[in-house]
Amino acid sequence: MDSIFLKRYFFFLTLQVLWGLSCHASGFESKKTDLCNLKWEFSKTNSSARYLARVPGTIHTDLYRDGLIPDPFFACNEKELQWIGQTDWSYHTHFYLNENDFSFQNLELVFEGLDCFAEVILNGHNILEANNMFREWRVDIEPFVEIGGNFLEVRFFSALNRFLADSAALGYPLPGGRWNLSRKAAYHFGWDWGPTFITCGIWKPVYLVAYNGIKVEDASITTQSIVHDTALLKCEITVFSHFDKEISTKFELYFHGNLISNKDLNIEKGSHSFEFDFPVVHPQLWWCNGLGKPYLYEFELSLKTEKKEWFHKNIRVGIRNIQLVLQPDSIGTSFYFKLNGVPVFMKGANYIPSHSFLTETTNSDYERLLRNAKEANMNMLRVWGGGVYERDEFYSLADEMGILIWQDFMFACAMYPGDEEFFQNVRQEAIEQVRRLRNHPCLALWCGNNEIDEAWHNWGWRNQYQNSKLRDAVWSHYLNLFHRLLPAVVHQYDPGTSYIPSSPRFGWGRSQSMVSGDSHYWGVWWGQQPFEILLQKIPRFMSEFGFQSMPEISTIRKVQPPEADSLFSPQLRCHQKCSLGFEILSVYLEREGFSPQTLEEYIYTTQLVQAKGIGLGLAAQRASRPHCMGSLFWQLNDCWPVVSWSSMDFQGNRKALFYKTRQLFDPIAIETFIHEQEVKIFLFSDLPKDIKGTLTFEMRYYTGKLVPILQAEVNVSANSSSCVYSVPLNEFQQVGDYLFVATLRFDDSIIRKAYCLPGLLSQQNLPEAHLLTSIRRENDGYIISVKSDVFIAFIQFYLKESPAEFSDNFIHVWPGQNVEIFCRTSLPEQEFQRQFSFFTLNELYRINLNRHENK
Repeated sequence: MDSIFLKRYFFFLTLQVLWGLSCHASGFESKKTDLCNLKWEFSKTNSSARYLARVPGTIHTDLYRDGLIPDPFFACNEKELQWIGQTDWSYHTHFYLNENDFSFQNLELVFEGLDCFAEVILNGHNILEANNMFREWRVDIEPFVEIGGNFLEVRFFSALNRFLADSAALGYPLPGGRWNLSRKAAYHFGWDWGPTFITCGIWKPVYLVAYNGIKVEDASITTQSIVHDTALLKCEITVFSHFDKEISTKFELYFHGNLISNKDLNIEKGSHSFEFDFPVVHPQLWWCNGLGKPYLYEFELSLKTEKKEWFHKNIRVGIRNIQLVLQPDSIGTSFYFKLNGVPVFMKGANYIPSHSFLTETTNSDYERLLRNAKEANMNMLRVWGGGVYERDEFYSLADEMGILIWQDFMFACAMYPGDEEFFQNVRQEAIEQVRRLRNHPCLALWCGNNEIDEAWHNWGWRNQYQNSKLRDAVWSHYLNLFHRLLPAVVHQYDPGTSYIPSSPRFGWGRSQSMVSGDSHYWGVWWGQQPFEILLQKIPRFMSEFGFQSMPEISTIRKVQPPEADSLFSPQLRCHQKCSLGFEILSVYLEREGFSPQTLEEYIYTTQLVQAKGIGLGLAAQRASRPHCMGSLFWQLNDCWPVVSWSSMDFQGNRKALFYKTRQLFDPIAIETFIHEQEVKIFLFSDLPKDIKGTLTFEMRYYTGKLVPILQAEVNVSANSSSCVYSVPLNEFQQVGDYLFVATLRFDDSIIRKAYCLPGLLSQQNLPEAHLLTSIRRENDGYIISVKSDVFIAFIQFYLKESPAEFSDNFIHVWPGQNVEIFCRTSLPEQEFQRQFSFFTLNELYRINLNRHENK
């Protein structure tokens, strides 16, 4: 027998068995069969050369996996791979159907995500044209399939070529990037922290669904109100019936196997929505990280007729109320969130996609990122509008960890077209995403776009149009999209969640940005203003500000070999996407007195300066509560190995900023800094009740001498920030030989510390480092014990070639003190010993002294 025939026979037989198993396991009048695990191939469109593909996947990862291109992230390969985004590609597979499959009334092919311009061909029939990567595409395929083998092809058209054609057809320019005429992730076209990889592919699951009679299209449970000891929840269900006559059904709601509510539904042919309320007495509320437990209820939903169960689903619900308060006051308009009636100071960061190739992000990656956010005491992340709406797993983890999500719609830094086809496409996208995400208690806010309002009014965009009618038309399109269409969708499908049209309303160059709404303050970095300006520029809610630093050396090893190490190698420059990045870093390093000469020094100093500057801003913003009620710095993470504003690099290495953030975002925190030539101590609390503690403040010389300044009993008020002590700096000796230490103790068990080094970091007269370390294995990592006979400042631990997660880092060690740090890594002990290293400010100070003496 022909070997090819045998392969096809067993392939179809295997698929038929899997199909039958999926039908049998469901127990309903439906079955779902995954098509991702079939043999998929890809090719250039109209080319006979085919290669193995992975679905879900992207064209770049398929090409790399098959050895057809080099690592896209290595060195400057990005530049050499731009042809991929300018090429049309096709994906192909076969699936098999038998006679039983045609006994169902409905047979649908479902693509949860196609990136982005695609044509789907089934057995030679063009059955779908897709133009939005943020939408699900569902097609009735019964007229186009046959018993036996069926051939499926998905043709993808270059998004770049489509932009050029659509832009020419539009007839007038739209400000912004090359992404604004398509519904595709903007960051794929390049950003100042990300590469240009214009991907395509079947980036989400694809499957067949066969069913009879009734289909539940959507089901949700949301909190309506919480009054005294009772929460009122609303259940909504949308059902589509294919029966010609009215069908009597029963909808049932269970909790822990107990029936708690039911409703008789008479369903006519077509799509119908039903809703009903039900109470939960003495509810356990869902709280964000730091304020309580993010308690989740699990309800079971069932739709039945007399003899059949048509639908069964478990839905996790967090009972909570969240509200954005925009209230005019004596200086402008507030911007703060109330969770379960409690004003909450939001602490967090902006989140970007965690990979340039979206299908490479795993659930483990999500878990690591969100766990790090939780461990850094964050309670909010902003999902930025130039990326994607993340997968369900991301939001489910945020639910579990108590991380609130500020969710942008996917529009950023560009004006968008206003034709009816585009608007209807966006409307369907918005409906799908709002309905998908509204069940998640982590969802705190819908935001229309990133920076477009500000760009139109203050980046010169509106002045690009000499024709006033055209200018007014473009602005009218903006208003229709962000002030009418999107808020209408949110109001209809998720009325319990607030919506704002744009972030921010006013840019950092305008005085209104400090008194009304949220602010993106980029005077530090883009304006090259000193960090101290952050003590003055304090808005009502800081939703963006940031500063760059280098990734760890192990991440740099992913883009260049050791022999290429230099401060500004060609390979490293390819991974600095901010046009003035290295130049701006040099400005700030020089202000701090640093002139790093090696890659190790450059990594260390940029991370130290980033933590100092952004830490000062975070402290000033929290100290200004209730005027300021939130700090979201730019940015949490990276999408590839890069020099960027992140607090964790692409491999998950925690930068110095991560540890500073963790200290400042603690529910009970202490911080000391110098402002207007005064040393100030601030106490912060997010707790719901007052607590009493003991505050000590001392000056410690690097020689070991200790000078007590203050010891006092203090009351830390609930939900507050307060300056509890200040003293003129000129009362102390010349800076450089000592630091200030503020300590807060509660019942001798809870201890918080803060350090302040007066003067420049580079001018601290630190002793020569004598550091002793020992390493022992423990669980999934190693315990590192550190001792010294002199004071050591800002010890950075790292691995030379592998990512690692240190429990603490950039720490101080006093003479005679024994400090233990845990490092999570899977490396064998011998390899860990080989790679383990550290760097200190003492060492850098001595290196600079020697260089100065040798000049």
